[in-house]
Amino acid sequence: MVLAIALIVPALTTAQATPRIPAGPAAAGPANTSSDTVIDAPAARLAAGEHHGIRTWTHDKASKATKGAVAHDEVRQSPFYSVRVAPASAPEQTQDSFTYLSVPRNGEGKKGYSAEDGADFAASTDATMSWSTFEYSPEVKEVFVYVTLLNGKAIDDPSQVTVRPTSVEKKNIKVEAIEDGGRTAKIRVPYSSDGYRLSVEFSTQAVSTYADKNGALSQDGEGTDSKTFLEAEPRNAMLLFAQPQAPQDTVPDAGAPEVLNVRPGDISNLDAVAGADSSKRTLFFGPGVYSMGSAHLPQLPSNISRVYLAPGAFVKGGFHFADNKNTTEFQVAGYGVLSGEEYAYEADTLDGFRSFLDPKHPEYRDTKKNKADCHSDCAKPLRFSSSSGTAQHLTLQGVTVKEPPFHSFVVYGDESTFRMDVSNYQQVGAWYWQTDGLEMYSNPKEGRSTLKNSFFHANDDVFKLYHSNVDLTNNVVWKNQNGPVFQWGWKPRNVDKVNVTGTDIIHSRMFSRDVAQNTCVFNSAKHWDPKMASRTDLADPSTTVSNLTFTDTRVEGSVNCAIRVYALSNTENITINGLSLDGWNGQNTNLTQSRIELLTNSAGQRVRFGSADGVTKGLTLRRYQVGQGGGATGAKPTSYTNVTIDNNEWQSDKPGRLNFDADLWGRWTATEQ
Repeated sequence: MVLAIALIVPALTTAQATPRIPAGPAAAGPANTSSDTVIDAPAARLAAGEHHGIRTWTHDKASKATKGAVAHDEVRQSPFYSVRVAPASAPEQTQDSFTYLSVPRNGEGKKGYSAEDGADFAASTDATMSWSTFEYSPEVKEVFVYVTLLNGKAIDDPSQVTVRPTSVEKKNIKVEAIEDGGRTAKIRVPYSSDGYRLSVEFSTQAVSTYADKNGALSQDGEGTDSKTFLEAEPRNAMLLFAQPQAPQDTVPDAGAPEVLNVRPGDISNLDAVAGADSSKRTLFFGPGVYSMGSAHLPQLPSNISRVYLAPGAFVKGGFHFADNKNTTEFQVAGYGVLSGEEYAYEADTLDGFRSFLDPKHPEYRDTKKNKADCHSDCAKPLRFSSSSGTAQHLTLQGVTVKEPPFHSFVVYGDESTFRMDVSNYQQVGAWYWQTDGLEMYSNPKEGRSTLKNSFFHANDDVFKLYHSNVDLTNNVVWKNQNGPVFQWGWKPRNVDKVNVTGTDIIHSRMFSRDVAQNTCVFNSAKHWDPKMASRTDLADPSTTVSNLTFTDTRVEGSVNCAIRVYALSNTENITINGLSLDGWNGQNTNLTQSRIELLTNSAGQRVRFGSADGVTKGLTLRRYQVGQGGGATGAKPTSYTNVTIDNNEWQSDKPGRLNFDADLWGRWTATEQ
């Protein structure tokens, strides 16, 4: 496979002058990884982002099929959209930016099972998610991104294209014009050192989702008079990831002696090759397509602590890092893609990667009886083990995780010694249940953990706030049905000093047939074991969740509910400062109400919520507003209602829809400022 990387340098004056640089010998075709293969050095440096300008890339061996698996050495390309990028100062100097495609279950259907897996509705409605990533430097100042709709009904006005999150309008990101007979949206994107995570939505692609009384989902024109509106989103999503130049300390030197350059093709024996030379510390994946196969996931040897995915690298598989107390720094970085597309849902790494839902599996998990699960053994794109007593740190930067077959990221071992900094990370194609976002591990003795400038398409808990001293900043969420956005429950915990700022939820399909415990924007769920979830005596009054601050959380479109807290620990100083909801979905008020319930331990002792005298609040809501005139219809709100205690708009049958236990009065508040 040949992959071309292109740079647009500001000094160029013609599109023809834009160099297209081949990936070099390493990208020439599949090869066995039995030896260390050196990538053509100039191409590797270009892929690593060492030059100024605009960097795009393209794959020569790609498939636009939406059904069936693609070849191991192919990449799935969008048949719905194409993308070009040019400097705003020279808009004629456009360069193709490869547009990837994700389809539910990798287009293959269920592998060996028939039970529900969370992807049923997306698969039945032919939902897809396209995305394109490019890298640009400050010298460019701003670019034009041309997004072309390749099929479907054309449009005729910029107002028929929405760029989300809509808050980016304040940063001068806007649709400048419609070109090519209504097929192409010309979008201005200024430079930002944080990058941007954008959804480009043509009105002709919008579809609405409804639920009937039994919870079955359907779309437009399917007897909607007797069904409840949930949300509206594009059938074929189109995402743009405008990335700043990668930090220098995340781009290894491909020629350094400690770097193992991996050749594109079959890498099913990667763990053996990586361990053959204990002097190697870094795996370098240059531009090209790599496949571990559907029945292999490398258990990396202890000498490997760093993985780099260059722009244009597409790795089908995952990485399980070894437990090594001598390793203090881990790094997974680069603007390449790590895809779980070839694995079955809940693929058991100890049983030939057969799904736990497969009735032939020796520990077959009947989803109705919850006989077993695979939390520790399922294939995961990224897995780490933390040695007890050793302070360890992870840098996770730039990588896009595609189609995780289960949780995308986990750390086993001593969680209290593992700290992480995550930036410009993307998760796309999270069709299955249990495709969470990230659990933010931390080591307070070593500093705070951070997550910033990232995007999550998730079908379970997105941000798992189980640890203290964590900062989340400037993240975008596309929320599927299962789980909440923010989660700090499931068991009693001690959590303190968590700050979350600037979260945009651009779509939400969260819903349930009853008052579910694991849903809403903010959530603390009951016990994680489904067989124990109905119990209310599993709390621990010796534990405390405190000082969680959420600033400027915005939900576009409709949402099912704002807050559900089933407190398993004492709770104090939870502050939600700036919560804007476009509106509620069409479910009845009982299902869209916020609730707080305090649970007890086995002796009947209840956990505490704030202080009895009200001096310390359990929850403080500031600048909480709910849109009117949209919500249950999918339309943009015509106005917003501020929700405060003083104006009584907080009540359960009013816009605020807060239905907290009466004995908590005085222990929470809602104010304008």
